[in-house]
Amino acid sequence: LQKAVELNLDHKDAHFYTGNAYKELKEHAKAVEAYENYLNLKPENPWEGYYRLGLCRIELKQFEEAITALNEAAKEKPQDIKTNYYLAQAYDQANQYEKAEETYKLLAQLTPEEADKYYKTILFMYDKAGNHEKAIEAARSIIELKPDSTGDIYNLGLMYQKQKKYNEAIKTFNEVLAINPADEYSHSSIGYIYYIQKKYNKSIAAFKKFVELSPDSADGWFYIGICNMQLKKFDAALEPLKKTIEIRLEYSNGNAIYNLAICYLNLHDIIALKNCIIN
Repeated sequence: LQKAVELNLDHKDAHFYTGNAYKELKEHAKAVEAYENYLNLKPENPWEGYYRLGLCRIELKQFEEAITALNEAAKEKPQDIKTNYYLAQAYDQANQYEKAEETYKLLAQLTPEEADKYYKTILFMYDKAGNHEKAIEAARSIIELKPDSTGDIYNLGLMYQKQKKYNEAIKTFNEVLAINPADEYSHSSIGYIYYIQKKYNKSIAAFKKFVELSPDSADGWFYIGICNMQLKKFDAALEPLKKTIEIRLEYSNGNAIYNLAICYLNLHDIIALKNCIIN
């Protein structure tokens, strides 16, 4: 192929197939040069050249250049799924989130059977970017498409929690539990929010439901213990903290052992306190 190019610099196919060969070899910089030579010769149907050029630019992390190439490909085939998908990815990587969102929404229109997948990608994109308001919009769109999907309703609750909209988060997690009372993650999240809000009795109730479903989770037992400590119920805190240590000895860098020792200190149980420190 290289020889064919040398013999005839205007041979479009030779440049194109040289680009393909370099792309297969993952020599993307050389592939870019070959595809650009191909496109400079103004081929009759340039879509695949621009598309492959865009993919190589993405591999090289040249996202702005990838966007330019893939937009040219999209002019040739505005409804092509692959072109728009990688264009959206390039926008995302270039931190052009609104354009990425617009392109993912186009994909949702083009393939309505996969619309929830694209809205979920929008959700995670904005979550990663720290724009939880936009992530919430995407989560709501998913729920409109899949109203009984507990995982998607839970994701909406998480976005509310990240925004510190705790009442909305609890309401949303309870919507999950209305569909599936055995969803341990919702019980845990509700318990954690109540702990943050210093509603310790409610937190204990939620975490007790959680440990019924996930008895080997050190987190659930630990929060039951420290919530009881906050309520000055040191006797009630002992067993949950012991259970935490039994499951994971070095829980939270020894935090469970430390709190157990504090309980013994408050209960004036010096022997148990000494044993706790020694062990």
